[in-house]
Amino acid sequence: MTEKTVEFPNGLRYDGKVNKQGLPHGAGKVVYPDGSSYVGEWKDGMRQGQGALYVSADEQFEGDWVDNKKEGRGTYKFPNGDVFDGCYLNDKRHGTGTYRHANGVLYEGNWEDGLRSGQGTETYPNGDKQGSWSFDLKQGYGTMTFSNGSQYIGFWDKGVKSGAGKMLLSDGSRYEGEMFGDRRDGKGVYHYPSGTTYQGDWVNDLRHGEGQMSFPNGEVYKGQWNKGHREGEGEAVYADGSQTSDMVEVDGSWLLLGYDRLLFEGIYTFSNLDTYDGEWKNDLVDGRGVYNSHGNGVYTGEFKDGKRNGQGTFIHVNGDEYTGEWLDDKPHGRGVYKSSRDGSVFSGEWREGKRHGNGILQLFDGSTCRDEWYRGVLAVRFMPTQDMNVENGM
Repeated sequence: MTEKTVEFPNGLRYDGKVNKQGLPHGAGKVVYPDGSSYVGEWKDGMRQGQGALYVSADEQFEGDWVDNKKEGRGTYKFPNGDVFDGCYLNDKRHGTGTYRHANGVLYEGNWEDGLRSGQGTETYPNGDKQGSWSFDLKQGYGTMTFSNGSQYIGFWDKGVKSGAGKMLLSDGSRYEGEMFGDRRDGKGVYHYPSGTTYQGDWVNDLRHGEGQMSFPNGEVYKGQWNKGHREGEGEAVYADGSQTSDMVEVDGSWLLLGYDRLLFEGIYTFSNLDTYDGEWKNDLVDGRGVYNSHGNGVYTGEFKDGKRNGQGTFIHVNGDEYTGEWLDDKPHGRGVYKSSRDGSVFSGEWREGKRHGNGILQLFDGSTCRDEWYRGVLAVRFMPTQDMNVENGM
């Protein structure tokens, strides 16, 4: 072999060792017309052995070559900042290898014909997935852990959660059952952080079909569900052992506002003839709405976990009205109570449904009294005056 410089008509230039036929053979460097270059070993005019291909300033491969193709181990740096380090076969990623994306995603595992296939771990900035791959998609049994602590353990099909699986969520809730298309779909059990459990049918991530809801206090509801809520025939078993069968009627449709929040567009009628028009969450009235308590009165305002919580107004069937703060279904905080019987207006502090603290009572004749209450009992009443502001309690 001799050292030689060869320049071809197409602009290609070679500097290095050549064989008897004048072909690159041994160590040498070639510069291609497009500006790319190869520095490394040659055999009978083809890249063979160790060598580096510089496609551009931002793209290069350094590793093993066989018959002009990447084969063996090598490292490829892409223009976008991605880097692959691993095995090649017939110019494609094949065998074990690590692919590090510029956005922080990292895959470590097996490859086949240029695609992720077999066992591998893909780590994301917000979590990771361990398991099997096929044609570059998650396939088979695996585990995916998220940065917020949530985790999915189960089967995948073509990159999405499908089949039997377990979801452990960061808020303490968990689901065990069937998945389809990344959603709960089929038979499954959901355990809520509160201790409530639902076991039954799921469709498109919502309770739908036949199911049973068990509550921490021992109460159980078993019956029909529609798009996340009780609807149709059902049976309730209370903590004291008593039972009731009912039919939940609806006149409207459910609208999905978020992962676990629904809005019923229409009037929802309960078995006791109470009606509700508003938002729901986890099968409980939650958000803003109007609740008509049959034979009692109407509440308009905020709900939380199935109870009046926040700001709201309740108008009793007898005409009495309370507007203000609520906690666990009772007036709690500051509020104004208007009596239809004598026309008086009380503005002040409440605790667990009773007047508690300072307040101002405006009588029918316009005079006002400054009161102090303790758990619903009048403790002190000051002389009536004409200059107190009832609306803001001053």
